[in-house]
Amino acid sequence: MKSFINKLLIFMSAFLLLPMVLGIGIEAKTIELENKTYEASYIIGGTSAMGKKMIAKNFESKVMIERIDTSYYLSLTKKSSSIVGLTLVVDGKAAGNMLRAKDGENETYTFTLREETIFSEMQFQCYIQAMGMDQSFTITIDNDTIVEIKDHVEDIGERPLEYGERPVYKKQFPMWGYAAIAGGALVLIGVGCGLYFGYFRKKKRA
Repeated sequence: MKSFINKLLIFMSAFLLLPMVLGIGIEAKTIELENKTYEASYIIGGTSAMGKKMIAKNFESKVMIERIDTSYYLSLTKKSSSIVGLTLVVDGKAAGNMLRAKDGENETYTFTLREETIFSEMQFQCYIQAMGMDQSFTITIDNDTIVEIKDHVEDIGERPLEYGERPVYKKQFPMWGYAAIAGGALVLIGVGCGLYFGYFRKKKRA
């Protein structure tokens, strides 16, 4: 009887300790950033394979992350003037944003975020003028690539609040639209010329 009780106690102890043992291997990696400036790569999602290629081609492959006390700032650079209205959507609203730097077609935007947002999947929206279409995509920081690049945060004056206004931009008629119109016009001219000359040939034979 005593042997049975001992085995039962051992089994119960092992059962109680099992979640703790398993938890060691599956515990999520925690990122603790200081009031400094960091750089990181990111993973593109929320769009098709073609959309991912387009985003990778037209945006810098790394983002800058800054922390000031409880606020985080994400800076993302786009490399095409055809992409306008870049917006980070948080809780259905536009995150606070500002145009931080401009160099030719390159424009760097800084967004204000909370800690729980910057380390989760972030939803972006933009408009591509050359294609005449809205584009949605997500980026997720690759935590394993975060590296410190400055031991301080640059003083750029007043930074945007947590929420802001959506950028105002004018939607342009896409280039393929002009090409389609031109192609259609050429077809109509060709048909018209064919009917015109056909009519006169018929009349001449008569």
